[in-house]
Amino acid sequence: RHAPQAFAQMDQPTAKQWILHAMDVYDRLGLYPASEAFSELESFAQVTAREAVSVTLDETARILDHYVRGLSGRSLRIEAGNDSFTDTETVWLPSQIHRYTNKQNNFTLYKAIAAHLWAQIHHGTFRRSSPDAKWLSEHLNNYPDPDRARQLFYSLETHRLDACVARELPGLAREMQALVS
Repeated sequence: RHAPQAFAQMDQPTAKQWILHAMDVYDRLGLYPASEAFSELESFAQVTAREAVSVTLDETARILDHYVRGLSGRSLRIEAGNDSFTDTETVWLPSQIHRYTNKQNNFTLYKAIAAHLWAQIHHGTFRRSSPDAKWLSEHLNNYPDPDRARQLFYSLETHRLDACVARELPGLAREMQALVS
């Protein structure tokens, strides 16, 4: 029943994957879930298209590890996280990136995120100016609207770090600029 729409919407290898997926569902869960898997054609096509251009941390972690080590001159752990951040010892990156329509741009985005996190460490985002200074989060919590203060700080810090990356890593800065153009 769904095959004509599938062949109109997908190439033959993707349609074959769709059929095999539904048959696997049938083997594991039975007829009704398999029928539902066949009817979820658009969802399957979207997921398959996204996976074709996605880059995962698992497949790029080794390269990013060398990249970050080259930038920092020391080993920083790379871990998968729901958000991108660092504690100056570990760099957390998303487990998968699929923002762009090709793998190269998605890999470049991984590099750009890793470089920004390195720049936070290298250029003092987390450094205190004196031993008795309040930690950054304490300062931001003192504002009447702490969430807004964090957003503003993040925006200003991003611009500052972009300038640092452009000065020290002009090739990467050009790649990053190409992503937003």
